[in-house]
Amino acid sequence: MTYAAFKDDNLHIYAVTRCLKIISEVANKVWDTLTLHLSPLCLIVEAELAALDAK
Repeated sequence: MTYAAFKDDNLHIYAVTRCLKIISEVANKVWDTLTLHLSPLCLIVEAELAALDAK
């Protein structure tokens, strides 16, 4: 599809816009997961690994 055809096709413009919105929403959720939940999870994993090493 050429750009000229794309810019005149509202269905494709809507589809691409919706896909970008979905990607953005997922990226925000992933970022929240990494920044809010990764540190506590790492601490738990490190404690479990240390407990295994102590055995």
